[in-house]
Amino acid sequence: MPEVVFAIRLTNEDWDEVMHGWRCPVLSVPGAIVEAVYVEGDRIDSARYEVLPQNTFLRWIAAGHPQRVAVSIKLTEALSLGSETERWKRLAILLPVLATIVAAVITAGATYLSRRDAGVPYQTSDVRTPMGVEPGKGASNKSQIAEGEPNGPATDVIDSDNMRISSALAIKLGTTYLSRFLGDDSSRWFAIHQQNGAHDLDIRFGLVFPATDVRPNLAIYDNNKLKLFSRYHEKEDGTVIKWVPPITAGDYFLEVKPSTTTGEFARFLLSVNASQR
Repeated sequence: MPEVVFAIRLTNEDWDEVMHGWRCPVLSVPGAIVEAVYVEGDRIDSARYEVLPQNTFLRWIAAGHPQRVAVSIKLTEALSLGSETERWKRLAILLPVLATIVAAVITAGATYLSRRDAGVPYQTSDVRTPMGVEPGKGASNKSQIAEGEPNGPATDVIDSDNMRISSALAIKLGTTYLSRFLGDDSSRWFAIHQQNGAHDLDIRFGLVFPATDVRPNLAIYDNNKLKLFSRYHEKEDGTVIKWVPPITAGDYFLEVKPSTTTGEFARFLLSVNASQR
């Protein structure tokens, strides 16, 4: 039987101020799990929310909740028309939820065919400018500065507006970029094109003073905004880390997310290179 996956919208009408989250009755459905949460089309890091299936709630942990979210729900258990009927009555599932599931079952076949294994990267078309952005666009006039690790002179992109995956800054392989976090938990997003014939990305990430307590998480997403790999900057990594995730040819996104809610305005250096193993 194909997977049953469908999306629901949660708005301010579903918001509970006391629980600081959205009422989500569909979580009462047997086997229902939250697969992903989206805000304005961008997939949200799971560290920003908490799923409480027993309370049928989706709690927002980060500061300042969005006005509305889209939640991708997957059913991990098959529903029967007999034995589950009484359970559904006891759980008092609302009719709109039933309608949503019926519609999801009807479209499950198409959904199943359009999905793929979440853990396996794939090849995309040979697009040279991801997101339609020219490499380095958005950088300030201070195009080159001298700044330590990882690779000496770095292109200054501190003023780039790349806090969302939809506004990711396209970067060139082999170039070192200087960026920084803001005074919050905002991520910095970069668009990468892996060239044909390469099988890995050689990522070098270096923190610049005063970033002693900001140990960010680095994550790779495919062109469908699906997270493929992630790596946390451990204390033992020191100032500069090197990470080589297996990536085939295509377009990808690199997220650099601070581990603190303040961000410390910490600067960092980033360089990405193709690797043949």
